[in-house]
Amino acid sequence: MFFKRKPKKDAEPTTEGREVTPTPPAPAVPPSRPSTPPLPVPAKADTSPRPAIPPSEPSTTPVTKTRILVAEDDPTTAAHIQKSLERAGYSVTSVRNGQEALEWLAREPFDALITDWMMPGTDGIQLIRAVRSRISQPPLIVMITALASADSRAYALESGADEFLAKPFAPEEAIVRLATGLARMRQDAPKTTPYATIGRATPSRLNKLGAKHPPYVAVLLAASTGGPEALKTVVASLDPTLNVAYFLVQHGPSWAIDVLARDLKSQTRLKVQVAKHGEKVRPGTFNIAPAGKNLKLKERTFELEVVAEPPENHTCPAADPLFRSAAQAFGQYAIGVILTGLGRDGTRGAGDIRNAGGVVLVQDPLTATVETMPQTAIAAGVADEVVPLQNLATSIQREIARLAAQLPSREDDRPGRSLPPAQV
Repeated sequence: MFFKRKPKKDAEPTTEGREVTPTPPAPAVPPSRPSTPPLPVPAKADTSPRPAIPPSEPSTTPVTKTRILVAEDDPTTAAHIQKSLERAGYSVTSVRNGQEALEWLAREPFDALITDWMMPGTDGIQLIRAVRSRISQPPLIVMITALASADSRAYALESGADEFLAKPFAPEEAIVRLATGLARMRQDAPKTTPYATIGRATPSRLNKLGAKHPPYVAVLLAASTGGPEALKTVVASLDPTLNVAYFLVQHGPSWAIDVLARDLKSQTRLKVQVAKHGEKVRPGTFNIAPAGKNLKLKERTFELEVVAEPPENHTCPAADPLFRSAAQAFGQYAIGVILTGLGRDGTRGAGDIRNAGGVVLVQDPLTATVETMPQTAIAAGVADEVVPLQNLATSIQREIARLAAQLPSREDDRPGRSLPPAQV
């Protein structure tokens, strides 16, 4: 089944049936990153959240003619990309710069956009930002460029690209990345019945399941496209003295995880680290799943499990395994947080957290770079609260304080007692 887009709606999006905290003004762009000037684009489209994406079976060779738009100013490279994609069964349109790409996207729907970075006029970063802000139903976005430093690649992903490929690249690699990204876009929405009918676990049910008081509260975060920038906003406001440990799944390759860990260290006094198998976690730490491996929490011992497993939700690491393990290990003392991102990851695991008595907070899709991860969680009925990005840290810490007050007193784990200064 190919990707069908629904007609645009004239009505403004509503927040009926969910608790939404007012959105404060957006902060200024940090000076540490290069910025690009405002971009003139064709008059466009409403900014309502994208509707749920219809399902499709993932495959490296599309069954139907999926439409790809290629923005590349070098004719030889453009011809090479187009020929490779057409050989794989895709329908391809090539343009020479970002402005032409925007004009095409304003007129017709495409399933994916592959764009170079350095182009005359409207460059690739300007194009990506314009697509995310002005096109009501953005396609999958893949950035290709010879600018291959870790900071350049991270900057492209922070600007809203779903995937990054450094030139030169093998056509097969581009086709696999494209197929995987499209599969995430078209993944079936999780079933909502278990979360709607089982409801919250009672203390007696938790005891029967063998749950016990953990040494601290656990906050589990899931993010994909747009995650690094959103995480910086959240982490910068977190109190490092609370009796809580944080665990993050951010989709991306190893270089992206390394850059993210480095950047988060500069934003907080929490001890930020890439998770290691068998490590005993203490409060005041921020633990990130490594690329290509799932992060889980051991019940009773609360040690980290870092394991290589097949992709789940078309990605590894995936948030669902982390969330499921936290529901078992922490029960009602688990707080799930679903941030901006492409695909459905996190929703099933968030349902497990709720069914174990925990809390699920979801970023308001209107403040997300890509809405499908938070939208899926909201549609599945697993969100306790839908919160604009700028208010998420406040909501997280409110829930931490509430749950931490219910834990037995532990001299060695009390806030401010055993937490060393973060190693930034």
